Amino acid sequence: MLLLCIGLFFSACIPASTPQVIKIGLIAPFEGLYRRTGYAALAEMRKVLAAHAPASTAYRILPVALDDGGDPQQARRAAQKLLVDPEVQVVVGPLFPHTIAAVRQEMQQQTKVRWLPLDQLWTNQLTLRSDSQSAREKQESRRADVPPGLRNISNQYESELIAAVAQYATVQGAHQLVVAGWTPDAATQESTSWTSSIDIPVQFSDDPTAVPPDAAVLWMGEPAGAASFLNRLRREQPQVPFWMGNSGGDPVFAERAQSLDNVYWAIWTDDGFASWHQEELAAPPFAYLIYRATQMALAGVESQESPANITYSDADDSVPQFQLFQISTNGVSSPTDASSLPH
Repeated sequence: MLLLCIGLFFSACIPASTPQVIKIGLIAPFEGLYRRTGYAALAEMRKVLAAHAPASTAYRILPVALDDGGDPQQARRAAQKLLVDPEVQVVVGPLFPHTIAAVRQEMQQQTKVRWLPLDQLWTNQLTLRSDSQSAREKQESRRADVPPGLRNISNQYESELIAAVAQYATVQGAHQLVVAGWTPDAATQESTSWTSSIDIPVQFSDDPTAVPPDAAVLWMGEPAGAASFLNRLRREQPQVPFWMGNSGGDPVFAERAQSLDNVYWAIWTDDGFASWHQEELAAPPFAYLIYRATQMALAGVESQESPANITYSDADDSVPQFQLFQISTNGVSSPTDASSLPH
């Protein structure tokens, strides 16, 4: 009896099995100019993780946020830190084109961690069943819509954004598109092959004084640089349409721009954006990318027992599309569509 009591005592002292920790990394600015966008991204990720907590106590899914300060070198170091953490299974971010480009080589050279860059959430490399026939057909169909001159650009999002904004600019009456704030390889700057494909020529220039009055501008860089370029542009061309990609959603741009007339931005979303936006009116529209990336991260966590039995089968069925926003004079971004663009 004494031995039995001692055995029961010591067995009671043995801790329950420690749950497996699965980390989802987030690379975003949490210090410096763009910290508000970084913290908005983290808040959205935490909200999704809380709503889909694992049903099994054998797992814990934790967000791990690393600051990149909106700086390419710091973003690269953040990616390196996440890659050496054995508990990190997925990495979301960075948030801006220039920081995404900085970590691309680091992330693509490894196979251990799944990378969800915000500019490629709906390419067939990142859909949940990327080998499915529907995913391949959908990808090939989208790729066929990209003008041949743009297909040399390694990043599909960038080539499709340029092509899409060129079409929107044509609706607005522009006769050419000037791409600023981003320098692709010299081989992609063959604007002569782009003119016939997208109706108007595309030029690369970081000189706002060289923008003609019949052009539109697409800024591909960081938000503060966009405001600086726009302020100089407006001294020469007060009404030229000014477009941005992801960086248009950061409040730094609206705060630093001296004029917000005829300013737009676009992000690649899917058909779930409208319903999400109705429920998340207080969240910045850019947070939808974090919302979907976190869903995909959860669905992509691989283990013998699914930590939450979560699948998002709509990922392959979603229709990628560009969601347009117009920035009002008070800095608020409102969804719009091509038919509403002023001519």
